[in-house]
Amino acid sequence: MPLDRSWAIAVALAVACDAPPPASSGDLIADRSLPPPQSEAPPSTSIASATAAPSASPPEPPEEPFAVLDVPDHEDAIVSVAKKGARRPLVVATHGNYDRPEWQCEVFRTIVSDSAFVLCPRGIQRPDSPSHDDVRFTYANNRKLEAEIDAARKAFEARYGDRLAPGPAIYAGFSLGAIMGVAILGRTKKGVYDRAVFVEGGYDRIDAKTARALADAGIVKVLIACGQAACLHSSKAKVSVLDKVGISTKAVGVKNAGHAYDGEVATAVREAWSWLVSP
Repeated sequence: MPLDRSWAIAVALAVACDAPPPASSGDLIADRSLPPPQSEAPPSTSIASATAAPSASPPEPPEEPFAVLDVPDHEDAIVSVAKKGARRPLVVATHGNYDRPEWQCEVFRTIVSDSAFVLCPRGIQRPDSPSHDDVRFTYANNRKLEAEIDAARKAFEARYGDRLAPGPAIYAGFSLGAIMGVAILGRTKKGVYDRAVFVEGGYDRIDAKTARALADAGIVKVLIACGQAACLHSSKAKVSVLDKVGISTKAVGVKNAGHAYDGEVATAVREAWSWLVSP
């Protein structure tokens, strides 16, 4: 059963709270219109300190919404950083073939805003990238992606662990990331993940056997999102397969957005997010 977690659904990006400006030292100086004291004695230390302007530390600069995370033995990952304050849960978002983790994190930030951290593993460079300035990435296989995710999560916890909410993470995958995610989640020990999002992929790998493996691994909810008619048609047939093993499932999306995870597809995921994260 899922842990009870409070997921704050927000639509705004991270905004640092501005500290009120320090009082001007001129506001703290004695009224010069009064006659000077008759005594020749110097003012006491306590009076002098009372009229001095307090020292004020400059406000902390706003935290960047995205961060590069060094991952030992792997390419760096991207993190969508949740606003400081309450502890936030984690979404692991994997991209598709010929894709970039920056794009995946940017889109998922529009979906979850500050309600969660989003960790986007990079994978390996494709040799047929458009240019040196436009490098694309893929994942070699699901075993190597699983190892990269494990390493990225350890690096993430070392850096943001004091801001991470306890409990399972959500696995989100697009296309290749979704396909590999079905295999990864099916062999992951219970308690690591409890919910999954499969966007334009992965649903076609679900049968009675894989559904049972997902349930045994602790998955309790699955959201399938589509941008094409064929995906919507096929994914709706998978809802009953997952429901039979106790996994609550919903299929959302549109028919003519194409093989994509942004735009109307992202909107459909965002609108279903409260359902996904609710107990």
